[in-house]
Amino acid sequence: MNTALDLLERVRAEGCEITARGDRIHLRADKPLPDILLDALKAHKPEVLGVLATGASHKPAPELDGWTTADWKEFFAERAGIFQFDGGMGRREAEQAAFRLCVLRWLRVHPVEGDTDSCAWCHGSEDSEGGVDLLGLNPLPVWAHPGCSQLLMATRLNEAADALAAMGVDEMDQG
Repeated sequence: MNTALDLLERVRAEGCEITARGDRIHLRADKPLPDILLDALKAHKPEVLGVLATGASHKPAPELDGWTTADWKEFFAERAGIFQFDGGMGRREAEQAAFRLCVLRWLRVHPVEGDTDSCAWCHGSEDSEGGVDLLGLNPLPVWAHPGCSQLLMATRLNEAADALAAMGVDEMDQG
């Protein structure tokens, strides 16, 4: 149990609901948690609060990492159909929305690489530009300087679009 995500999974596996309230962790369970989990929560409180605050408190679904080209195409087609027929969008608009969901899902499965000691883009130190943008958890917080995060996210969006297009999932090419 070396990450906040692992810890959250263990706590939830015990049937406990865990939320953040300001700088406090709130637990709600029918039975007391084992002492080892309570001690771990105390020891990793800042990381756990960080994970809960970002809403990224679950690991990416492992089955997505092994998705085939057919899986991605099916996901795209299903979402486009839902947007078009249930959401009342035109076909092109529905395909664009479905493609955006594919991009977001791809980004979730392929998180930003980095460490807590340096900017994920320029590898500079935290105080070299003042302020940072939290980009995600892998499993610890990954950050970038504000100017760097824009460049990194543009690059990541392009990587996702290119990877999806290589599998034949492209908003402009469906149909």
